[in-house]
Amino acid sequence: MPEHRHHFVLSSLILALTCLLPGEPAEGQNYIEVNPFDSSVRALKAAIEPTRDGSNHKILLALRQLRDSDLTPLFEDLLDSNQPLLRIDALLALNELETGEAVELRPILTRFNQRERLIAISALIDLDLLELPQARTVLDIEDLSEVEELMLLAHIIGTGEDTGLGSRIRPLLEMDDPATRMIAALLLAEIGEPEHLQREMEAFQELDSQTKVLVGTALIDLANWHPTREGLTILGMATSDTDFVRSLRLAAADAALACECPEGIEIW
Repeated sequence: MPEHRHHFVLSSLILALTCLLPGEPAEGQNYIEVNPFDSSVRALKAAIEPTRDGSNHKILLALRQLRDSDLTPLFEDLLDSNQPLLRIDALLALNELETGEAVELRPILTRFNQRERLIAISALIDLDLLELPQARTVLDIEDLSEVEELMLLAHIIGTGEDTGLGSRIRPLLEMDDPATRMIAALLLAEIGEPEHLQREMEAFQELDSQTKVLVGTALIDLANWHPTREGLTILGMATSDTDFVRSLRLAAADAALACECPEGIEIW
């Protein structure tokens, strides 16, 4: 064999044996051990980043429907997202997980701004995810808006636990906003203090058209998820009041039906 071919074959064998023998990676090689779970979380986070077509939300809803506790790290991580809707979805997802333990909502909601918190509380109530102890804890957040406070109070009353709530509701009767006063009066009537409601109903009749419609709209919205007999009188008035456009009059009738009582059916 010619000498130059001999050197070529020998060099090739040495190279092959070097590759086969165990040992430390050569300098410059950078093998990083990958954690499959962490990689999956990163991939999922990338997939649910907000998109113009809203497809990310569908993916997140699908993940929520799994109710898989193994997804807890993903949802907890999303609570720190710079996207408000992702933070709210993450909060809902954590409440939907079947872990057997209630989520501590107060420390999470205090990180939200007021608008995000209102949307989150509304969604928790609407999806029947807000348990009574959670609602009472959230009610203690210092900077709650009047709307948030009334939503939580109505939700708590709806569970049948109204002990001590009168003292929390009565100060709302002194607020400037007529919708706040009316809803507070309705809630007080529901827990056995009807005298305030008559006064607010008389004041309602004296409101200018625009304000009356705003108050009526708030009451219709409340009645859709917190139907009560106490609110039927005003809903009945709204169905025939020409200050309300036809769509609102129909909405008032539908809200009355939500009461599932003879009086509500009569209004409808």
